[in-house]
Amino acid sequence: RQMMLNPLVRRIQPGKRTSNIFAKPAEPPESPGEWTAWFNIDHPGGKGDYERLDAIRFYYGDRVCARPLRLEARTTDWIPAGSNGQVVHGNPREGFWCLNREQRPGQNCSNYTVRFLCPP
Repeated sequence: RQMMLNPLVRRIQPGKRTSNIFAKPAEPPESPGEWTAWFNIDHPGGKGDYERLDAIRFYYGDRVCARPLRLEARTTDWIPAGSNGQVVHGNPREGFWCLNREQRPGQNCSNYTVRFLCPP
C-alpha cells in the first residue's frame, strides 16, 4: 500500500499515529486525474531532502500540471512517507521536504521521491 499526502501542509512527528494525521492509503484516487511520473531531484545530504514543486518544474518543465490536486511521497526503498518515523512536510502546491535537523539524533532523512495527481 502506498500513502497519499493530504493537500494541506502536514508534519509527522516520530512516535505519533500518522494514519489520521497526514496520509491515507492510495487505493484508486478519489479525484479523477492522472499521476505524473515519480521525481527525485534531491538527496538527503546537507540540510535534508527537498522535492520542491518549483525545482521539479525548473528541471522538468511541463511534466507537472499548473495546479496539482494531490501529492504522493515515498522513500526510494518504497516506504510510504510517514511510515518510517521521520518528520516530513508536504503539500501539492509546494512539494515535499524532510529536514535532517528534525530527525532523531544521528539520523538523517531518507531519500524521497514524489509524484503529483493532476486534474483531467
